[in-house]
Amino acid sequence: MSGKGRRTAVLLGLLLLLACGWAVYYHFAVDVLPYDDAYITFRYADRLASGKGMTYNDGERVFGSSSPLYALWLAGLERVLPSVPTPVLAVRGNVVFFLLCTMAMAAVVRALAGHAAGLAAAALLAAHPSALSVSGGGMESFLFASLLLAAVWCCATGRLLAAAALAGLSPLARPEGLLALLAVPLAWWLAGRPRPLAFTSLLLLPGCAWAAAATFYYGTPIPHSITAKLAPLYLLPPGYSFLSVLVWLGRWTLPGVTEPAPWRDTMSLLLAEAGAIGLLLDVQTRRRGGWLVAVFLNLLIGFYALTNPMLFDWYTANFFIFWLPSLLVGLLALGRWLASGRLAWLSLRPVAVCLVAGVVASSLGRPYGSDLWWGRSFLAEARSATRLRTIGYRNAALWLNGVASPSAASATVATAETGAFGYYWRGKMLDACGLVSPQALPFLPVPASQRPDFRTNPIPLGLLQATRPEYVATLEIFARTSILDTDWFARSYKFIGDVPLPQEIWGSTAVLLFRRVDPPAPNARGEAAGTS
Repeated sequence: MSGKGRRTAVLLGLLLLLACGWAVYYHFAVDVLPYDDAYITFRYADRLASGKGMTYNDGERVFGSSSPLYALWLAGLERVLPSVPTPVLAVRGNVVFFLLCTMAMAAVVRALAGHAAGLAAAALLAAHPSALSVSGGGMESFLFASLLLAAVWCCATGRLLAAAALAGLSPLARPEGLLALLAVPLAWWLAGRPRPLAFTSLLLLPGCAWAAAATFYYGTPIPHSITAKLAPLYLLPPGYSFLSVLVWLGRWTLPGVTEPAPWRDTMSLLLAEAGAIGLLLDVQTRRRGGWLVAVFLNLLIGFYALTNPMLFDWYTANFFIFWLPSLLVGLLALGRWLASGRLAWLSLRPVAVCLVAGVVASSLGRPYGSDLWWGRSFLAEARSATRLRTIGYRNAALWLNGVASPSAASATVATAETGAFGYYWRGKMLDACGLVSPQALPFLPVPASQRPDFRTNPIPLGLLQATRPEYVATLEIFARTSILDTDWFARSYKFIGDVPLPQEIWGSTAVLLFRRVDPPAPNARGEAAGTS
């Protein structure tokens, strides 16, 4: 390495250290406002750590989390730090996976394009506001991302047994890890299929062990949350998930452009795909494992496009980690490939360099330049209305614990969102989405006539009629078109209070709470008390 190269590497190394320091500060300074779904895994982890088993409700062996590996991680943290609340452990503890993912990014890009490029890519990931916001949401996103990126690096450097072990663990972090069971064996096959028994064992053993244990304990290896979403839970139009991916790519690539901007989103996809093509066409980059980055990026985008699930913010880390090297390395590789052939006269490499620099500047400049981020304005994305609503659910559950005491432990509350409310409620939960409640499946999907929009799953009237839970807790949007306007609900449930939300969301300003109204007990003659 030349003197200039060493100075560049030292400078980028210092930049990476600063970015990692910023990431650590962020995870420990950000408000503890996990995504609502994260609280489902928290409740499983709490019950496992306390010896009640990996269950959500007493007496119900139903696994409603899509990440058993993350639940085990949190349960282990709880045993080590029992005085720290699980939401705090999740948000603060995610710094471990975020930094591991950052180091894996550095290793992958270094293998593809050299030491300096690896340091630059890792620094960009560590400082990227969208990535930090997702990690601070208390989900398993960067546990999964670090497993995938580390598996790619192991494949690129010939560590195929380690790649098999990491790929084998990835489906236990997120269901999309099943795609790694397709991509990593391809790298093994191209390498000449060394040590087939050891490779296959490491690849399949984690998933098979979980499948056997889950089948024995729950009766099925498939998480109930996936079963509910396949009901389907949401009535999404064709192509909805693909359009969501386009929007996210656009936000990362050119966040300074005001939405809606279909041209921005389309151009961002074309840039990412151009980078993926560069990783495949450039011989030097392809031989170093660039093809696997391109394969993972397109496998994930294609998977979401074909299955069309409802995508939430925490899904973005899955393809963010492959979008980044596709842009930073792939566009330059494409320029190099074009310059080496008959199109050398185009001299696209300088254009690619300028384009990459522009994307990087746009990605970081707008979020960090729009406010005085030396204070706490950098937390704005993590204090969105969707995240703040968990405070309302928490307060509502704690209030109802006091109102229902001492019968709270045996009472059931029906909700449309069971996350934060279910975590703080002392009794049983009936989840109208069916993520943790098999009782809801016969009533899914809720007819379009009872939905305020195709993305919202309200509380089905039939579910309440069949199960008659003691309480109902909901935002208005999840009840207005399905239960609130019905005579049956008006006769059967009494409004007992509302707990304000910190901020209006989806037209709601409070969590509404209802108690079941039981019919009068019959007297000795079989007549209802109070009748004549």
